[in-house]
Amino acid sequence: MTRPHVLILHVGGTIGMRRTPSGYGTHPGHLAELLQSMPELQRPELPAWDLHEFDPLLDSAEMTPDDWLRIAETLVGRQNDYDGFVVLHGTDTMAYTAAALDRLLLGVHKPVVLTGSQIPLFEVRNDARENLINALTFAATPDLHEVCIAFDDVLLRASTATKVSSFDLHAFDAPNAAPLAHIGVNVRWTRPPTGGAQGPMHLRPHERRRVLSVRLYPGLTADMLTNVLQDPIDALILEMYGAGNGPRDPDLLAALEAAHARGVRLVAVSQTPSGGVNLADYETGQAYARVGVESWGRATTEAALAALTLSDKEQTLMLEPSHEAS
Repeated sequence: MTRPHVLILHVGGTIGMRRTPSGYGTHPGHLAELLQSMPELQRPELPAWDLHEFDPLLDSAEMTPDDWLRIAETLVGRQNDYDGFVVLHGTDTMAYTAAALDRLLLGVHKPVVLTGSQIPLFEVRNDARENLINALTFAATPDLHEVCIAFDDVLLRASTATKVSSFDLHAFDAPNAAPLAHIGVNVRWTRPPTGGAQGPMHLRPHERRRVLSVRLYPGLTADMLTNVLQDPIDALILEMYGAGNGPRDPDLLAALEAAHARGVRLVAVSQTPSGGVNLADYETGQAYARVGVESWGRATTEAALAALTLSDKEQTLMLEPSHEAS
């Protein structure tokens, strides 16, 4: 049988970094040298692969929506050449990029698997090797027709994932959704992939919107919020307490109502890792609903940001069901 053929798209991040006098940093060609020295990557159990390196390589802290689009365009442009894709990315903003690709890419009919590592591949003790091998394995799964994150011992749906640790090797989780698969001695699928999309993969028609995210906290005042809302923004994500609560400060609520009247989309997500928001549950939440704040259920901040930043040209700006945890 012919081995599947996978493109490894190296955007940047810790996995391919090397040590420099000022700390870990990206260096063109370094990852390619490391991969060529790994005989296990040539084993027949793994797909054949090509490496495409971004120029310049990016620390994930430097990622912007322009980079999301550049990655998506690369995947669309190479879809007929490969059976699947691995996107190597830094961990700090991987969940944002994954949610953005899930938003941007329509007709996904091949695996798009993001991964990276907490420790660079060149180090003797690292998590990069296993993450890469797992990602390549999933990228060669023909019926996996979606954008995912493969990290440590889980495969996560892109729209539900968030970074949960900066030190542990289990750096990503989906607090509101079951993993697509658990990775141990064997791969245990929660729901076996069944395909669905037939392609061709293409970009969602979208308009770039200016989105601000604000975390509610004790002591946030109306004048603080009013000052940031003076900048011309299109949408505001409120990371609210618990199930969608916040202070019933009349001035704070008035500032939100005034922004809503100017056409700013107001969206509520929960700042707690697990659960979601329902502004109807408490009087405090209902006060926010009355000034125009919308509940976005179990959406992560990353998924909400992607949906609002990359809004439909028809300006529906709705969070699609795929972004909700089931």
